[in-house]
Amino acid sequence: GAETDLDMHGGSDDLAPAFDPWDDAAPRVLTLPPRLSPWRVSACVLRPSEAAVLLANIPTEVTGGLHAAGDLVVWSAVSRFTLSLMLRGRLVPSLLRDSRGDEGSSARATPRPGWGCALDADADARALEQLGAALAPAPPAAREHITRFVNTAADGLARHWLSRGVLSAGAETGAPTSPLQAFIDALRAGKPVVDAPAETLAPLAEAFDSWCRPLTEPVKPPDFRTGFRLEPPAGGEGAWTVHFFLECVNESEPHITAAEIWEGSPVRLERGPLNLDRPHAHLLADLGRALRVFPALARALTSATPVCCALSLDEAATFVRSTAWLLQECGFRVLLPTWAADPSAAPRLVLSAHAGDLPDGEARFGLQTLLAYEWRVALGSDEIDAREFERVVAQKIPLVRLRDAWALIEPEPAAALLSMWRQHDGVPLTLGEALRLASAGDDAHLDVTPVELMLDGELQALTDARKVTPIAQPGDLRAQLRPYQAQGFAWMADRMARGLGACLADDMGLGKTIQVITLLLHDRGNGPWLLICPTSLMGSWAREMARFAPTLRVALHHGRDRGVPDSEADVVVTTYGLAMRDDALLAQTWRGVALDEAQCIKNAESRQARAVRSLRSTLRLALTGTPVENRLTDLWAIMEFLNPGMMGTRDAFNRRFATPIERCGDEGRRHLLRKAVEPFLLRRVKTDPTVAPDLPEKIERKVACILTREQASLYEATVRERLGQIDASAGIARRGLVLATMMRLKQICNHPAHFLDDDSPLDHRSGKLTRLEEILGGVLEGGERALVFTQFREWAVRLGAHLRQRFGVDVACLHGETTREERDALVERFQRDDGPRVLVLSVKAGGVGLTLTRATHVFHYDRWWNPAVENQATDRAYRIGQRSVVHVHKLVCQGTLEESIDRLLDAKRDLAESVVGSGESWLTEMTTAELADLLVLNSNAVEEEE
Repeated sequence: GAETDLDMHGGSDDLAPAFDPWDDAAPRVLTLPPRLSPWRVSACVLRPSEAAVLLANIPTEVTGGLHAAGDLVVWSAVSRFTLSLMLRGRLVPSLLRDSRGDEGSSARATPRPGWGCALDADADARALEQLGAALAPAPPAAREHITRFVNTAADGLARHWLSRGVLSAGAETGAPTSPLQAFIDALRAGKPVVDAPAETLAPLAEAFDSWCRPLTEPVKPPDFRTGFRLEPPAGGEGAWTVHFFLECVNESEPHITAAEIWEGSPVRLERGPLNLDRPHAHLLADLGRALRVFPALARALTSATPVCCALSLDEAATFVRSTAWLLQECGFRVLLPTWAADPSAAPRLVLSAHAGDLPDGEARFGLQTLLAYEWRVALGSDEIDAREFERVVAQKIPLVRLRDAWALIEPEPAAALLSMWRQHDGVPLTLGEALRLASAGDDAHLDVTPVELMLDGELQALTDARKVTPIAQPGDLRAQLRPYQAQGFAWMADRMARGLGACLADDMGLGKTIQVITLLLHDRGNGPWLLICPTSLMGSWAREMARFAPTLRVALHHGRDRGVPDSEADVVVTTYGLAMRDDALLAQTWRGVALDEAQCIKNAESRQARAVRSLRSTLRLALTGTPVENRLTDLWAIMEFLNPGMMGTRDAFNRRFATPIERCGDEGRRHLLRKAVEPFLLRRVKTDPTVAPDLPEKIERKVACILTREQASLYEATVRERLGQIDASAGIARRGLVLATMMRLKQICNHPAHFLDDDSPLDHRSGKLTRLEEILGGVLEGGERALVFTQFREWAVRLGAHLRQRFGVDVACLHGETTREERDALVERFQRDDGPRVLVLSVKAGGVGLTLTRATHVFHYDRWWNPAVENQATDRAYRIGQRSVVHVHKLVCQGTLEESIDRLLDAKRDLAESVVGSGESWLTEMTTAELADLLVLNSNAVEEEE
């Protein structure tokens, strides 16, 4: 783009005294007046297509200390919305009118061909309203501004893609013979103008507006609608047929065929809701309207009593490919054969493989083992030989009949499939290459659906853990593995023997630690392992290895006097932070690197993740209960550590899997991704009775709490004050205010003393604390123990001291400032018969890596708005070793933001797991009005006066 200089003014030649605005003693007013001086700002002029792509790729999260401004975030969302419309097929031709003429004279509107987006869907209209309202301050015509940007960007992107062959609008038709043909040719070629006088284009503009109106103007749904049913030719030979019918909208009555309408049977027509005075007139009117998007109907309308329309093979393919969709967009009902409406019926490559002869002396096949294989093509649940598919594609027939079933063969994807098959057919193929094809496809065929791998014989053990050969547990293991744990150990040993990185993704509490310790004993003598975990879990790992595998030589790489790890150690335990800082000390080649809580490397571009990936090792292992914590790229990051390059690049992974699954809910790609990661990932859940049949029940309930008058007064005053500040702010400052307000309101719901941060008494001032005391009192009277989680360290300390005084029992507290030695001792003491009756924990410090099965009640005092984090905290008590029913109490102050967000999480559980899982940042993007609805105190939130 061209560089433009903008003259701005600001600054001063004189230096003003430096001051800290947060320092109470600092001066509040500059003593020297400001003076205007020139200031030059460089700007870059972008074409619409460039601007749309740039804005769509701007990260809205913090990156390298930079933050996207509020309006920039909105326009980035508008650009992504535009691309989403285009990907969903909402791109339509349009007539753009440019005003031409000298300033001060009457401008002459000249229509020109262009591209725009059809915005008639209710969801699209709501999205536009929300985007317009998000602009701060929102201009009076915000929706018009955004709509103009959407259409301009769509036009620029369409022309850019047309000029480079990314989009195709058909072949050139030669010299234009009319303004309409000139308009079509200009669209096809991506040209900006039509070479025709404006007066001759006026009738074209009028006709074009009439043609576009059904696509761009929402129509009130009628009581009756016309439908079209596609039927293939009987026996596979002859013409295809589209039959017409009439049905009542939103009724379960059967439809009436066009033949029955023309027969005029009064009994049939008057039965049920289909009681039209002139059904034949309604049918003809609808057929005439459908003619705009279904030109082949013209043949049927030559009859006075049309009942169906015969289609050629090419017309039938067009009907399935696009006409049916257009008819549905216009409000008609369309019935297609099952195969035509099933996305999985599209052709896809299947690689069927089994292990060949193993080399002498090799007992088990590995990544370099050559496979015996053949290629097939899957059409839905049926498969055909790739050679047969090649013959079908060579015929260039869009609809083909294979084994008594029809299939739509799109030319370009089919040709790409054949190209990929020919590239690999007959070439020696190893197991590693086959797994990569199934996981990442081929970089030369980015738009081809990844290969589906079908493994036979011994190879079935790669995708079915039940087929793995059992391995006797080491004799020096001081434990007896449960059946599923023995299977998990054998599965990991099997992956290691084949040179595959493996992820053990069992639910929290199923004993991943003991399975890994068994694997380390099994592999002892082949070289040292490096085990990386969060700092808080180092003591737990050392204690568990000393307990179950005392013969293992364990070294802790931690503390100030760190050096090169002991070369005689079987296992070296360190932390993620030290793995990043001590790259020189840990530079040796390890037998294996194991990651506990592997979701810590989900940000693949962080220094920590890069440092972990750079470690040299023969084997790699990952442990996590949440392989997909927020989004699918979390899974890619773990797989990239385990088997570098096996899942392709992150961009390719996003194109093949993440975008189609997360944005479009593509079940076909979801199935392929599940199949692709099966060889590397083993996941079992506690709810499976075959995994943990003796695990007791978990009972969860929400406990409604009422604010006291003092709490309600503080809550309302805070909301009034903060909403005004939020409304007057923008960008990162607004986000900070929103999050700070959420935290302050949470503190008020906890207790006024927590909000005020004073040493005032706690009794009888918080409805939530009173409710906790009521339930906890019954727990203690029954001789049971409890965990109480809060996200605030300072409140954990205060709450623990209050409960100790209130009930006169031993109450312990664990938070972020608890040292590793104190933490280990506290956990051990809690598990003893004479241990504390209550343990108060901060979620961050106590939510992972602890076994606290002596507790039978878990209280979430203030809700953590990430369900995965909350569940991990609950699993400190609900895990293997628990013998009693676990009761989980989630305290919620009714009528407050706590209840509002709890309701949102219940209504949008899938959204909570993917978007809210990233924290509370989604709340910062709400409008002020939406925040008011969320935060304002409801009438049922306050206790009644006695």
